[in-house]
Amino acid sequence: MKSKLEATATRKRVLSRKRILKTALGMARESGLEAVKVRPLADRLGVTPMAIYRHFQNKDSLMAALLDEFIANANLLPEQELEWDEWMRHVGSGISAVLSDEPGWIDLLGHIEMNPDSQALMLRGLQTLLKAGFTAPEAMRGFFTMAHIAVGAAFVSQGIRQVVAGPQQGRHDKNYLDDLGNRFGALPVLIEAQRVEHGIELLIVGMRRQLDSDLREN
Repeated sequence: MKSKLEATATRKRVLSRKRILKTALGMARESGLEAVKVRPLADRLGVTPMAIYRHFQNKDSLMAALLDEFIANANLLPEQELEWDEWMRHVGSGISAVLSDEPGWIDLLGHIEMNPDSQALMLRGLQTLLKAGFTAPEAMRGFFTMAHIAVGAAFVSQGIRQVVAGPQQGRHDKNYLDDLGNRFGALPVLIEAQRVEHGIELLIVGMRRQLDSDLREN
């Protein structure tokens, strides 16, 4: 049987970037992103914090790679080639769904650099829109508007879930919920209205008009 020292040495020898990210992703899903800190991560891996820093320059580079891993595991890109509007629906709905399930990633999006898998999603979207006939500025605006709609929908869905969970203090008290019901037709209408598909369809309608206008001018 290996001694504790030998077992620790073995774990150190097999430590890899992939293993670090897999373990960190597990920690994030168990306890939230705020739980992903270098020392607890090193403890779980059975190594020193310095061993983590041999693979990642600092905490920010670790979190950037972790976001990349999350996006790669989410399988947001369609398996087959789609028309531009179907691509937007597929990816936009996928982004919203994964962020709704794990909303902690929303805060990370705004201050972490984009790594290859994050960039791959954007580049594939731009290529799809350019191929459809959009200009480069139109493609950029279209892709990022879709991303804004998808991330915003995921954020809003958290508030809707709180409302559905039942009356709470503040704005979600019983009187507030009763007022919503009287004015808009109760919670089912509210839940249906915030679905990401509605925002993406409005975007697609506008983009299709722009594309038709460009084709007529050419």
